[in-house]
Amino acid sequence: MKLWLLAPVFILFDQITKYVARAELFENMIPLFSDVRLQLAFNKGFAFSLPAPQLILIVIALAVSGFLFYWSSKQERSGGERWAALLLVSGAIGNAIDRVFFEQVTDFFAFWSFPIFNVADVLVTIGVVVLLWGEITNWRPVSKKTQK
Repeated sequence: MKLWLLAPVFILFDQITKYVARAELFENMIPLFSDVRLQLAFNKGFAFSLPAPQLILIVIALAVSGFLFYWSSKQERSGGERWAALLLVSGAIGNAIDRVFFEQVTDFFAFWSFPIFNVADVLVTIGVVVLLWGEITNWRPVSKKTQK
């Protein structure tokens, strides 16, 4: 459960980067590398700007977050599964905060012609990759009996 103390850190970092993006990138695009730039965009939908009502997206984010928190607290979960849940919940709550206060999500990372995204989206993506990797490699938690 100590791992969950990182959730506020991840969420705060996400919110700070979005605040800075809204304050500094309003009419600016900042190129970082050849096809990588910081560019402000707002997303009222979900996953690649697909349309959906904000209230439904907020309820889904909170319900999934609650389920993942409960699911990851079970004894039989591996460290990887707990990390994946932490990242998924942190990202979902980060974007839910934007939806509650701004009725849209602030995005600012732009790569090539890929949709613009934010720190919360990165957290969700890494969480999904970790969870899928664990399923592919068939991870299992190490029991205390086998550690002796």
